[in-house]
Amino acid sequence: MVGVEQPVSVVLAVTVLAAGAAALAALPAAFGRRVPALALGLGYALSTGLMLGLGFLLMQRALERTGGLLAVAAALFAALYTAWTHRYTGGDALDPLEPEAISAIEGYRLMIAHGLHAASEGVALGAAMALDLQLGIALALAMAVQNVCEGLGLASVLAARGVRGLDVAILVVFSDAPQALLAVAVFAVLPEWPGALGGVLGFGAGALLFLTLTETLPAAYRGGGRAATAAVVSAAAGALILLQAVVH
Repeated sequence: MVGVEQPVSVVLAVTVLAAGAAALAALPAAFGRRVPALALGLGYALSTGLMLGLGFLLMQRALERTGGLLAVAAALFAALYTAWTHRYTGGDALDPLEPEAISAIEGYRLMIAHGLHAASEGVALGAAMALDLQLGIALALAMAVQNVCEGLGLASVLAARGVRGLDVAILVVFSDAPQALLAVAVFAVLPEWPGALGGVLGFGAGALLFLTLTETLPAAYRGGGRAATAAVVSAAAGALILLQAVVH
C-alpha cells in the first residue's frame, strides 16, 4: 500500500535539502576557480552511475507492482518526454564541458533543460517515497550527490558568462527547484490513486535511464575518458544498489 501515513513535511524537507545541495556546485565559481574538464567529466560519470542505479531500482519496483506492459509503456513515455525537452531546448547542441562556447541565450536554454530534467527526477523521488520512505530517503541522498555533480556543469557555464558566486548558487538551486516541488506533489497525490504508483515509478525510471544514455554518459566520456568513466559509473551504480539492499 502507498505510504499515506508518512508526513509530507518529511518529504519536503528531504527533497529541499537534496535540491539545495546543488549550491555546493557554485563553490569553484565563488573562489574564482574554473573546474577542469576532467573533473567535470568524472562528476558526470558519478551522476550517471547514480542515475543508472536509481533507474534500475525504480524499474524493479515498477515491475513488482504492475504488469510489465504498463511499466514499460510509462518508461517509453518518459523517454519521449525527455527527448522532447532536448529538442525544445536545443540541449543536444550544448556542451557544458566547453562553457566559453555557450552564449548567454544558450545558457538560459541550458537552465530550462536542467529544470525540466529535475522535474522528471522529482516524479521519481516522490513515487519512491510514496512506496517506501526509507528507500525514498536513500534515493534522495543519492540525488543530492547527483545534483552537485550536474550542477558543476551548469555553474561552469554561468561563471563563464560572468555570473558571480552567490548568484551562481542561487541559479543552480533554482534550476533544481522543480525536483522538490514535483516530489512533494507526486507524494501527496499518489495516495488518492494508488493504482498509478507502478506507472509513475516506470516513468521515473525511464526518464532517468534515457537522460543518462543521451546526456550525462556522453559528457562523462568526453571529459573523463573511457576507462575512468567506466570505473566510476560501475562503482556508483553498484554502491547505490548495494546500499538499497542493506537498507532492506
